[in-house]
Amino acid sequence: MIFKDINSKKIFVKVATYSSIYIFGPLIFFAIVGFALDKIFNARPNFLLSGVGIAFVFSNILLFKKRAFLSKNIKNEVDKITRN
Repeated sequence: MIFKDINSKKIFVKVATYSSIYIFGPLIFFAIVGFALDKIFNARPNFLLSGVGIAFVFSNILLFKKRAFLSKNIKNEVDKITRN
């Protein structure tokens, strides 16, 4: 087994789940919106590609914010441990 304790496995699963949601959620949403706009305006694949580009930027912003939040929490936990 890769993980020596159950807490490491739980953390890995959470990080993988958040990463997947933060990448595929915006990608699917903006791709569907772009595809619908392409159908409405008959402008294939302009809006679809724009939607994918917007999803890329949006996903990176979400992942950066989540990483900053997790880094702050990890720092606080390490500070607690080192003070004791």
